Amino acid sequence: MSKLIKRLIKTGIELDNALVIGEDVVPLEDLISKFKTVFVVSDTKPKIRASNLIYRSFESDLNILPSISVFFIKEEYNSSISKYLPYLTKSKATLVIWNSNNIEKEKLKPLLNYKYKRISKQYEYHFWKPTA
Repeated sequence: MSKLIKRLIKTGIELDNALVIGEDVVPLEDLISKFKTVFVVSDTKPKIRASNLIYRSFESDLNILPSISVFFIKEEYNSSISKYLPYLTKSKATLVIWNSNNIEKEKLKPLLNYKYKRISKQYEYHFWKPTA
């Protein structure tokens, strides 16, 4: 079990469905073993196959997805995060941003506007939860 999954379990996050934006954000093998369903939104299909792994393109409508409990995104896709925030707020998903450095305040404004609060930074992951 990876350090990321251990941290998610320790923070009390329900490991129901996960949404991963981009490639190489997290080890998919770890997510597949712990989550009911893992949705991957990317330009290329994942190389691994599993019955609970579902691929979507960036143009896909995410409103058809079931409720997501954890949302993983790479910091380089952070500019497009405002596109996903209404969906995240609706499902009250925990947001995990992969970035080894601190994230610029300007990039965090959409999260703060949607009342997300950073709960911790572990290793290279920033954990955010909705406050309301």
